[in-house]
Amino acid sequence: MILNFSFKSLGEEIKSSSIKYPVEELQQKAIQNSELIKLLDQAIKVAESKKWTSLAPNLGMGNNFASKNSDFRFNINWDLMEVLGGGRIRQGNLEIAKLKLQKYELENKLKIEILEYVLALQQAERRLISDNAKIDMLKKRLLLIEAEYRRGKGELDSLTKYWEIEMKLRDDKASAEDEITLQKAKLEQLVGAI
Repeated sequence: MILNFSFKSLGEEIKSSSIKYPVEELQQKAIQNSELIKLLDQAIKVAESKKWTSLAPNLGMGNNFASKNSDFRFNINWDLMEVLGGGRIRQGNLEIAKLKLQKYELENKLKIEILEYVLALQQAERRLISDNAKIDMLKKRLLLIEAEYRRGKGELDSLTKYWEIEMKLRDDKASAEDEITLQKAKLEQLVGAI
């Protein structure tokens, strides 16, 4: 006697029991918790403030500007090219752009990691549901085979074959549970508590 396995019921079970993970929310938490992104934000602020302080005139000793009542003379050097956006401002803009690009690349890397972990977690959960369904089905089949064996109609080889299959399915189930634990740990490392 062979039992038919319904994949339709399994699909419905996956939809109803699969845990939903808000990927975008997890990605934002990972970005907020990233120390490297916080450091890049600080570096961008410093670079932006440095860019504007480069417009300040250079003060030095000299005789270009002198007060009539003082022997002390100041040299105020306003570089026209700097005021109009010269080398130091361009260099500052380039430094800011590089920092923003690094931040953008790191954010994207974190988003991709989170997505990969969530997908692996969902896949492991589906495997676990499938393994549980297979084990339940096999238990029912084993009950029938054991009953036939007790009545003298079954064979010991078929009984041991199904016991081996059950052991393999239990190993697969344990593997899926371990994978779920691993993926949750990876997510928690980036995001914090899930």
